Amino acid sequence: MFRVDKGFVAQIADAASGRRAPLDATQAAAAALTLPLETAPFARHDARGLLSLARHDDPHSGGSSFSIMLAPAPHLDGAYAVFGRVVGRASFAALASIEAVPVRREGIFVMPVERVGIEGSYVHAQARGKGGGEPESGALAATATASPSLATCERKLEEVRARLRAAEHAADAARVRALP
Repeated sequence: MFRVDKGFVAQIADAASGRRAPLDATQAAAAALTLPLETAPFARHDARGLLSLARHDDPHSGGSSFSIMLAPAPHLDGAYAVFGRVVGRASFAALASIEAVPVRREGIFVMPVERVGIEGSYVHAQARGKGGGEPESGALAATATASPSLATCERKLEEVRARLRAAEHAADAARVRALP
C-alpha cells in the first residue's frame, strides 16, 4: 500500500511494482494488461470500504492498482470504476488500523512511513442484474447470502488448520517411530 490518505483512500500499488516477490511470465503478462473505464450511474463512490480501480491520466489505463475508499468521494464518480466493496467487521477494523498508520506527505501523495501489506483476501462473487446493469431489487441480498459469509470462511479456515495439526502430529509420530 503506497498511499494512505485519511478520510479519502488507501491505494494499493499495481502488481508489477507493488510486490516483494518477482512475477513469473504469466503474472507479468497479466500485470501489463489495461482495462477501459467502465462506470454506471448506480456505481458511486458513496461509502467507506468501496474498491475503486486506479488509473493513470488516460481513463482507459486501469490495471491492477486500486483504492479502498476510506470515506465517500463523489468527485470520483464517472471518472473511476467502482468494482467491489470490503465486507465484514474484521475488514472494516483493518481499514481503521490502516487509516491510523503514521504517514508522510510526498508531493500530492500521503504515504505510510512504513510499508503496509495485504496478507490475504477473499473474493465474493456477486451476480449482476439482467443485461449486466444495475442489480434488480433484492439481487444484492440474494447474492450476498449465496456467497460464503465471513463466518463460513473462518469455519473452513479452522477446518484446514485442524487438518494441518493432525498431519503435523502424524508426521511427528512417524518421525519418532523411524528415528529412535
